[in-house]
Amino acid sequence: ISLTLALYEIMTSPQASQSATITDMFQELAGAVFAGDSWKMAIPAMLYTMQNSVQYIAAGNLDAATFQVTSQLKILTTAVFSVLLLNRVLDTRKWLSLVLLMVGVAVASYPVGFGHETVLTLNELKETLAPHAPRNIWDLKALGNAAAGQLAKRSATYAGIDEDYATQNPRVQAGVGLFALVVACVMSGLAGVYFEKILKEPKGNMRKTSVWVRNVQLSFYSLWPALFIGVIFNDGEHIAKEGFFAGYNSVVWTAVV
Repeated sequence: ISLTLALYEIMTSPQASQSATITDMFQELAGAVFAGDSWKMAIPAMLYTMQNSVQYIAAGNLDAATFQVTSQLKILTTAVFSVLLLNRVLDTRKWLSLVLLMVGVAVASYPVGFGHETVLTLNELKETLAPHAPRNIWDLKALGNAAAGQLAKRSATYAGIDEDYATQNPRVQAGVGLFALVVACVMSGLAGVYFEKILKEPKGNMRKTSVWVRNVQLSFYSLWPALFIGVIFNDGEHIAKEGFFAGYNSVVWTAVV
């Protein structure tokens, strides 16, 4: 999308020559994308890419509510980096708001029931199981079929049973998830402030570059760490076996769009 709009912007600009060919337009686009100090976009691009990758670890180890609340720490990290890198001054009300934000995140991230195990009494266990107990042989058969339908392909044999159990019952580590999310928030704040800093530099032609060309630069430099680390190194074997778009259902495509 950014490439198309950047090319359209070049074609419709007042400086565009009426006799220019499509090859000339693409050459001008390439010159705009790779001109001057555009390599500086590689730093926020890689930070954003690593942030997105780390967020998968956090999302896999935290519940949705904790993930959403804790992810708001990126507001705090952005404010801190803006003070350090952009010499921005925050008044007392803004600092108080950031402190309240940290308190809210800490409360939301505190594990509920930590250190207390819930033990059911015999009567509670009977009351819980009684309504679900099979009343006749047909109910028992339906219960057995439902249980069999949840078994993995290799669960009937010993070989691979640990792998199947790990797939069906992923181990959730809240500490790992929280740490990963804090790292992602730090990367997000640093990338955003650094991006703003290089766009506001008075030297060079960076300030004259359109937002579409800047997005192309960010996308280009994001492709390489995502390709080598995320696709080839992390999921290369699975992609070679199942294909790149394995698991892309309607929900995934909706999220992409």
